[in-house]
Amino acid sequence: MKLCDICPNMSVLSTMNDTVSFSSTAKEYKEAEEWISSVIDNLDPTYSKAQKLAVIDNAIGKKISYSPDFDTEVYSAQDSRALWKIVSSGYGVCNGIAKVEQYMLDKVGIESELISSGSHAFLKVKDIELSLENGETIKGNTILDPTWNLSRHRFSARPENFCISYEQARANDIDIYGIDHECHKNDEKLQDVTLGLDDKGLRELFKSVGLAQKDGSFPISNLIDKSKQIDELYANQPEKNISEQFSLLQQACPEFAKCQNSSMTILSDILLNYDNLKFNKCIVDRVYSKNDKEKESFMYVYIDSDELGKKFYFADKDKGQFSELSQEEFTQQFECYEKDLTLHNRI
Repeated sequence: MKLCDICPNMSVLSTMNDTVSFSSTAKEYKEAEEWISSVIDNLDPTYSKAQKLAVIDNAIGKKISYSPDFDTEVYSAQDSRALWKIVSSGYGVCNGIAKVEQYMLDKVGIESELISSGSHAFLKVKDIELSLENGETIKGNTILDPTWNLSRHRFSARPENFCISYEQARANDIDIYGIDHECHKNDEKLQDVTLGLDDKGLRELFKSVGLAQKDGSFPISNLIDKSKQIDELYANQPEKNISEQFSLLQQACPEFAKCQNSSMTILSDILLNYDNLKFNKCIVDRVYSKNDKEKESFMYVYIDSDELGKKFYFADKDKGQFSELSQEEFTQQFECYEKDLTLHNRI
């Protein structure tokens, strides 16, 4: 830290493995280390390793988002994998995010290994003790996928990929159409990962560190209840319904316009997913301003319904709210990434 003050133009390298390293600036290093210290220094010294793991994984989900420009023509593999740059910027991809968590776990004495399936990266946490529903304490190896937990933690929901067995992780790889994406497949390194936390055990663990409510439910239940109330109240006023759902998102997550992937998930799965809205089509995706050479991404919502016609909204990062534009204004101001156009076959 002192060297960064003396040499502000220096670079700090983080290694992904024995052959690959990524650089962060001195400023990014300092910002990241200060945040990391703020998390670790505030851990209750009486916490078990499992409790520390829960707090750190949650903190990462609150701080870091999946890179919003991933798989576009402006995506930077370097920036999304440099350890301290990820923390400072708040954006990364799976192996970079897993490396951040591994770095923090190492600081509190929790051993882990970065595992790759070839298409995805996550952590194998070693020799950790977990308490089960029946009161039994078990010890062994388990899987923690910080990237797949990001959206859950951002909105204070139950993390689905926290301390799961290899069998559970592989089951999560299979989508609703029965396709196995093999995101966690690595038989060679994960055969000994048999430890999985049951539902009650997980809820009790997160309740013990103040991240779940007294009854074991997660705070996102309050968001869901309010969203349902809005939908019922404005069942016959779709425009008002949409507006209030947007406002609810803004209240629940003031930084929603910047943590785009997590916000897109909440919008698609919960806030805009009601029968009363009767959409012919609802697209939640990303675009960039035509005047921006850097092609920084913005989240947008496109709605087509018989009652409202075609509606366009974009998440204004400066104002922290959704702004509505006419179709003409939207197409004049924004452009889709070339790879998105190819992927979704949009014109």
